[in-house]
Amino acid sequence: MRLLLPLLAALAPLPAAAQSVWEFDYAEAQAADEITSCNASIWFNDGGLVTRIYGESMDFFFSADELSLPADQELGTVQMEFKSQSFTLGAWSLSSDTGTTTAMFLTPDKDDYSPILSAIRFASEMGITFPDGSGYSIPLRGSEDALRQATECWTSRPTGQQAGGKNPFTGTGGPAGSDRNPFN
Repeated sequence: MRLLLPLLAALAPLPAAAQSVWEFDYAEAQAADEITSCNASIWFNDGGLVTRIYGESMDFFFSADELSLPADQELGTVQMEFKSQSFTLGAWSLSSDTGTTTAMFLTPDKDDYSPILSAIRFASEMGITFPDGSGYSIPLRGSEDALRQATECWTSRPTGQQAGGKNPFTGTGGPAGSDRNPFN
């Protein structure tokens, strides 16, 4: 594999990187269009990255205030780069009433889940590189503990779309998860 360290050094760091730390959290869905997930995240003054593990899926929420992306559409691909590994991820922008957004979801191939998690745990930084060659450098110090907590959470707590919630159209929405009609 090609050596990516020179490229990582050229990427712009997200602001206030030295003050930011990786953290774990369990995000419970509050609405039908939300996902309950186990997360490892790092936030800066002007953006951040969240590794979301849920159901049988994993993705990344990436935000940088200086971005101006067309809202609610497939953007193309980005490279997630480590010292000696590179992964291609699909990029989709978030919805926005204004027509533009500063945030996107980055989705890896399922075969890359484990290698990406290992790279994040053991590398010192990660690069997110866009098709125009611009990008961001994200420090990974402390990510190992946050990812360990996120994977433990994923194995022990409900995750995914409406995890643990009621859906009266699936037969599990009645009292105590029975197949009874909840409207009777």
